[in-house]
Amino acid sequence: MSEKENTVFQIYYRGKFVTEKDGDVTYSGGERHMLQTQAEFLFRGLMEDFPMPLYGQRIWYKLPYEKMKDLKILGNASDTFRLMCEAARCTNFVEIYMEHENVEDAVVNEEVQEEDQNIGETEEVEEDDNQNGDDEFEEDIRVEAVIGEISDGEDNENYRDTPPCSDDEEEQNRRPYEGWKRGSGELHIRQVFDSIKDFKDAVFEYALKGGWNIQFTRWGDIKSEAKCGVEVDEGEIPCSWRIYCSFEESVSQWMVKTFQDVHSCFKDGHCKILSDSRIAKMFLNEVREDPDIKPKVLQDQIQLRYNLNPSSEQCRKARKKALDLIQAEYDEQFRRIKDYEIEIKK
Repeated sequence: MSEKENTVFQIYYRGKFVTEKDGDVTYSGGERHMLQTQAEFLFRGLMEDFPMPLYGQRIWYKLPYEKMKDLKILGNASDTFRLMCEAARCTNFVEIYMEHENVEDAVVNEEVQEEDQNIGETEEVEEDDNQNGDDEFEEDIRVEAVIGEISDGEDNENYRDTPPCSDDEEEQNRRPYEGWKRGSGELHIRQVFDSIKDFKDAVFEYALKGGWNIQFTRWGDIKSEAKCGVEVDEGEIPCSWRIYCSFEESVSQWMVKTFQDVHSCFKDGHCKILSDSRIAKMFLNEVREDPDIKPKVLQDQIQLRYNLNPSSEQCRKARKKALDLIQAEYDEQFRRIKDYEIEIKK
């Protein structure tokens, strides 16, 4: 991997967290160290290029745009570590904070070693260091083994197949952000997309997977919004389901900023974003294989697969549009016959 693909880690260590009177958390004292490496090799880099051992250190991280209250504990081969690696590919900068498990004792021992106040105290510290030497060596072996599992390659099955999010509710509320996986039908807060079109496709997949009636109420190149499309009688409270996505400059992607993911309505069998154009693309291969396929077949398949009931007129228009798309492909290929001939003669 080239240097520009590495992540810069700004590491704060030998300090401690302090809660101020107003409730804000700050990191007091300590030193700072800069490390540049692939995110997946963070712990290896800490072992090879860091001025102190990792034994007994608790490690937290946050992204550049996050606050101290958003700090997340970092562990080897955990979901949090995987999410940090994914986020680092976009930000290329991560802040790391370390605090010893017994921060008061650690600070006292360091002061004793550095100041060398008297021989007795120095000998006592050295004796403690010798006593913990074997433990530190065993910890280094354990860390190296875990790193090896991750860094053997991006094809490592355990790492690649890790679920995209944790079932722990608190972890979900604190996670940074995740990219959209096409075909998953999943939406969540702080999910990121490469374009507004991808966001709309994700909402459409969500509607199909759950059989929900969804409609877009705001759209554009910078932001888009969708709400529940189930119509209610006058005086009734509409469903509160809503999702809003806009461009996030800190990651240069479109991010879900608001998501009320609980439906308070019933499934009415309709979906306002299930247009005839969408249906045409969904059944393009079926129409290609059988140009005489009946619109009723498309209608029945949608009801069977997605529990939605498009109108027969929608399916009729969808079939015609699918045929037009297929014909356009044939026309394009025919126009390029001369190009194929020239390439063959070469």
